[in-house]
Amino acid sequence: MRPDDPSAQVTPPDRGARKGKQFLYPSEMLAVLSCDDVDSAVREVYALAVYLYPRVGELEALNCEDIYLHHGTMHIHRARHPDSGEIRETRGNRPRRVPVQPLLERLVSRVGGSGPLWPEWPLVKDRSGQLRRALARAMVLRPELFDGAETRKAMTFHDLRATGITWEAIVGTDLRRIQ
Repeated sequence: MRPDDPSAQVTPPDRGARKGKQFLYPSEMLAVLSCDDVDSAVREVYALAVYLYPRVGELEALNCEDIYLHHGTMHIHRARHPDSGEIRETRGNRPRRVPVQPLLERLVSRVGGSGPLWPEWPLVKDRSGQLRRALARAMVLRPELFDGAETRKAMTFHDLRATGITWEAIVGTDLRRIQ
């Protein structure tokens, strides 16, 4: 065996510039949430994606039984698999409880207090394209949300999660709570 590391002087491959992720400013999110040209069920999903920052599969798997209005918490412990549609544990099998947002009270009462929050899932398979179309309808036209470039990527649905986390960090929320 060689006593030295043969890769010690070898530089790693150049992966190019890192692409910056996007997030929405509060005024941009407000424009989307108040835009009547965007379906109300889609706006509800977007609002929860930002304020609770779950993954899309976790949102899709939410049931009224996961929401404890009298305790003010919600249990995120399942997710719908994007390919099979199967409901299973969350990514990394890390269930968590989050504070209930006022929108959840309305959703639970609308569907009668049991079953999925959205009997018909309002998002299409191209969630990111649907989001960018909603942004355009709401006249949120910041170029970096739409155009990928060498150092930035266009807005995706998952970036709504990043939006909520970014807002929490900006207001000084303890990082352990955000995690």
